[in-house]
Amino acid sequence: MLDVKIVRENAPKVEESLRKRNYDLSILDRFLKIENERRELLRLIEEKREQRNKISQEIATLKREKKDAVSILAEAKNISDFITEKEDRLKVLEEEARQELLIIPNIPHESVPKGKDEAENVEIRKWGAPREFDFHPLNHWDIAEMHGIIDFERASKIAGARFSLMKGMGAKL
Repeated sequence: MLDVKIVRENAPKVEESLRKRNYDLSILDRFLKIENERRELLRLIEEKREQRNKISQEIATLKREKKDAVSILAEAKNISDFITEKEDRLKVLEEEARQELLIIPNIPHESVPKGKDEAENVEIRKWGAPREFDFHPLNHWDIAEMHGIIDFERASKIAGARFSLMKGMGAKL
């Protein structure tokens, strides 16, 4: 997951990264909108906290001087209620921003070529020759299933598609 500060301060670079990877640019727009609202709300909460602190000092002064502080206490309560309400909204915004941030992919290196999928990848270099077999090689998941150390069918019933369940020696491994 990218750092919030990186995405916020380098939005054009992140946007270019999304374009390069053929992602929907609305991901970034949604995140920035939520993040701007979150930051503005945080600023407002901090201002109200400062105001509440000043009022608390005034209340303490009035009480020391044995003066009536009822009207100021009501104002302090209103500010505290406002802060509590806005902090609840802030928590919601922080979770929404986190969820959007999870969707935004990492920024690829400048040397990574543009392409729609892996078929458009460019082979830069090759080392050695691919090994030739006198039989048809199996994938590792097929071998694991043959040896009874993985169970895809049971995993899909438990957790849904694209999961695996290790069992026996596979679990120990």
